[in-house]
Amino acid sequence: MKRLLFITVVLMVCACSASAQRIITQYEVANFKPGRGVSMTKLFGQHEAGLRMIGDSAQANPNRIINVYCVVDALTFDSPTKEDALEGGTSISRYLWAVLSLKEVGVPRHMIAPPYPDCDRKIGGDKRRILLEVVEFPRAVTPEEMKRFIDSSLAVLPPPQVVAPATYLTNQFLSQVWIGGGVAFIPAEKLVPCIQGMWGNERLRFIGEAGHSLYHQDRRFSGEKLDVTYRYVMGGVAWRPIFHSQFDLIAAWQRSEVYSTHFGKYACKLEGPAFGIRLELSKHLAVAGIWTPSEEQIRGRDKVEYDNGRFYLGLTVFTTVLGGEEE
Repeated sequence: MKRLLFITVVLMVCACSASAQRIITQYEVANFKPGRGVSMTKLFGQHEAGLRMIGDSAQANPNRIINVYCVVDALTFDSPTKEDALEGGTSISRYLWAVLSLKEVGVPRHMIAPPYPDCDRKIGGDKRRILLEVVEFPRAVTPEEMKRFIDSSLAVLPPPQVVAPATYLTNQFLSQVWIGGGVAFIPAEKLVPCIQGMWGNERLRFIGEAGHSLYHQDRRFSGEKLDVTYRYVMGGVAWRPIFHSQFDLIAAWQRSEVYSTHFGKYACKLEGPAFGIRLELSKHLAVAGIWTPSEEQIRGRDKVEYDNGRFYLGLTVFTTVLGGEEE
């Protein structure tokens, strides 16, 4: 991309240079009478020295030409003699005089540009004039010279950066998959084994987690003793606010249940949004803290505030199984 931009700029500079012209010298023939012709021989004799100066200057370089400005003054079309009405055509006849006079001093026709009609805002003999102007164009650049120039300019540029496929994939959305397992510490349920999966990239990941206790315990609900286990699921996103840092912000939806093995139903549940922080302690070890503002719902009762299960700590061991390098 940088090379393409550089070549574009070079070509634009060359094109602008080719369109520019530099003024070498000027000569003016003035004080023409309005709407009247003059003796070509007499006028040539009066300005022969100036015409030869213009001719010599123009022929000194093949990239030069002569611009001829035929200027009229600001006479209006209300004079009794209507001389001003003839001024436009007369100014063009003065251009023909300039062409023939320059030919007399040896200037070829192809070096004389077409006429440039012009009008001065003021009135006076000095405003009715012919301006001869020698201009020089920059030398045309050949394709071979352009190629050598571009090649030599590109040679000083640093080589394009080659991005390794693994590094490239690391920065692509949904390009990596991580799996892991560990334990979640829940105040009311002690340690609960869990599994975890993530899908995304280094900056943003979808995260899913599930846990289930390996043991049963007796708990009382509504005065009845039940044999229960604990289980939970959670799904959300983990966002890394600082690129290449080690912590993520988590926003998720969580459902946890104290499950009755006898009745095959939950005895109480907790469901709602969950928020937390995940910190990677090493390349394969992470710890997370999750909190939920939801309330516990005991089967057969209205919702009551739930204190013990609102917060838990998780410790997981994980590895990259797809895409990029392991983090």
